[in-house]
Amino acid sequence: MLADGKTAYAVAKHISEKYADIPELAKVNKMTISRHIKKKDEDRIENKLQEKKDPMGVVEQEFNTKMRQNILDAESMNQLVMSYKNKLDADDLTTKDLATMLKAWQTANDQMRKNLVSLREYTDNHIIKPTQNIIYKKEINVKNMLVDYARELCPECRKKISKIIDIGEDEYDL
Repeated sequence: MLADGKTAYAVAKHISEKYADIPELAKVNKMTISRHIKKKDEDRIENKLQEKKDPMGVVEQEFNTKMRQNILDAESMNQLVMSYKNKLDADDLTTKDLATMLKAWQTANDQMRKNLVSLREYTDNHIIKPTQNIIYKKEINVKNMLVDYARELCPECRKKISKIIDIGEDEYDL
């Protein structure tokens, strides 16, 4: 349903109504679906990060994929407008055709604007934020690992490690 453009709210409503007899599914709401989408995006990007080991490369690949789709959509709309322009050039254009051409041009223009806004939102919500979350989690894991190692060191070394990872010594009970 999400792939068909349904909102998280619509998906949650559909699931909770269709499976009302199953307690776990009857409780599904917009937030549940949103968390599922967020987790799915993070998993997808984390898999790509494991393959490429380059966060910028993953972001660039995701962005380029979405941009290519927008370009294909724009080309499709451009071909429609050009077909009406060819009729105009051949003096084979009626008033109805002219109105249809203008509507097609307006639709193409509106679609391009929506695609650009959509690309920005998609990039923020499905590429940048999940990538930042993954990187942040990895940084936390590294800091926690250093704190664990520091517990095994002498007090002076613990203080040095604490300063290196820029965390107060008391915070982790080193």
